[in-house]
Amino acid sequence: MKTKKYLRASDYYSYIKSDAWRSKHYHWLKQSGNRCSMFPWTRIGKYAPRKYGKYNIHHTGVGYRHLGHEELGKDVVPLCPFAHWLIHGGKMKAKAPWQPNIIQKTLHLWCGSPLIIKQFILFFSTLLLVFGFFT
Repeated sequence: MKTKKYLRASDYYSYIKSDAWRSKHYHWLKQSGNRCSMFPWTRIGKYAPRKYGKYNIHHTGVGYRHLGHEELGKDVVPLCPFAHWLIHGGKMKAKAPWQPNIIQKTLHLWCGSPLIIKQFILFFSTLLLVFGFFT
């Protein structure tokens, strides 16, 4: 069985500037339906003729262990710029990005969840809010 050769964490910055990294974006965006993983109603990437939504491909804490062989939803998530800013706590340069805090871990879990789960949670949260205010 062939084993995967992962990159070291020290190779991260050169890797995200490489053609190998950029070439994966198209497939990840297509797999995600060109939607932000945190806010699925937000379209990102090239999703229509002459329309382009800015995006970031964000490594989760686990993603740094699989550099070079990332999986969508597990290691990386596509995000709109605002969602990416939120995950980083308002700072785009994290001190130790491979060690996410509890809020980041929770947001990574949300972003990696299937769309149907997010829709279910949002639907019932809305019901609770609407009927909670009127009782």
